[in-house]
Parts: sequence; C-alpha cells; structure tokens
Amino acid sequence: HLFTKINWTACGKAIYELPFGKRRWLVKHLTGFCAVGRVMKRRNEWSHDKCPLCLELNETVTHVNFCRDIRARLQWTTSLDKLGVALVKARTDPAIVRTVLQRLGNLRSSSSNFTLPAGIPVEVRRATAEQDAIGWTQFLRGRVTKGWEDAQEKWIVACSTKWKRSSARWMTKFILAIWEVSWEMWQHRNGVLHHPSHPWRQKLTQD
Repeated sequence: HLFTKINWTACGKAIYELPFGKRRWLVKHLTGFCAVGRVMKRRNEWSHDKCPLCLELNETVTHVNFCRDIRARLQWTTSLDKLGVALVKARTDPAIVRTVLQRLGNLRSSSSNFTLPAGIPVEVRRATAEQDAIGWTQFLRGRVTKGWEDAQEKWIVACSTKWKRSSARWMTKFILAIWEVSWEMWQHRNGVLHHPSHPWRQKLTQD
C-alpha cells in the first residue's frame, strides 16, 4: 500500500530532466553500485571497504549521506540550506519547506521530537505522515508521497490565482532539488578522497 502512495510519475519526469552524467550517477546511486568502499572491495580495486572520511567499515551509498565525520556533517548542513533555497525559488508552500527541512535535519540528530511546528496545514500534516511511513531515506531517493503535490496544489489555490503554476511541474522540481542533496554529499566525499592531502592518496604517491 505504501508503494502506491509514491509519485512514480513525477520521478519518471524528473529523471529525464537530469544531465546524462548525473542521470547515470543517480541510477548507480539508487541501485547501490556507486564506487563506495563495499563496491570497490568487491571489484578488487581496494583491499578494504572503508569510508574515506570516517574510516568506518562497509561504506555504502546510504553511509555517504549519513557519515558521522564532521566534514560530512558540515556538508549536510550546507546541502540542506541549499535545498531550502531551491524550494523557496520553486515557490513551494512555506509549510512544506519547514516540514521537509525539519524531518531531514532529524535524520542526523539524536532528537526524537517529531512534533511538527505550529500552524502546519492539514494537507501538509497528512503528507508528512505518509512520508514518515514510506521513510525519509526513501525521500532522499526521490520516493516521495503524492500527498506533497496535493498539499502544494491546495496552497497554490488558496494563495493566489494570478500565478499560472502547476503543482505537477512543481513536483518535478521538488524531486530534482531532493536528489541534489545526495549528489552534493557524493561530490564532497569524492573531493575528500581524491584530495592530494588524503592519507590514502599520499600513500599511493609514496609507493
């Protein structure tokens, strides 16, 4: 029943708006075949499967987003800030922006407080509950509930009729902005790994 709540149509439209290189990365990311530690060891290109930042064993694509290293934490904060800006630029219901940023912020915190801020409309609360059931890690993969589009449509109608906007078109931008968070975390991870000052890089140079 959760599968049917995901907006697969919007996902399909969004993926075709990505540049080819980023689309190729996304497919690998979603299927777990990016060149993370686990995959590199399986390919016999690395002798280990460690994360290049925190050195935790068995690095996966999910670990890239949630690595506990301080550098990854800072990048996560920066990426969420950019997500907020992108959603505002796409003329997103402010209640959706607040809710999404709160929930994604909780993914990396030890807080168990999932109480929504005051004044959140019923439609946004309903979409949030559905997304809670689907999962926010799935949200980062673009598997978002159809409820977000319904909530956005209600806000557009209530806000003004002078803007000729489509909630379906907004949904595509919404998913593209979400994928950008994982893309930036991946780029940051690779930037650290391939930097000349990284211990692994220095060891290769010495050898």
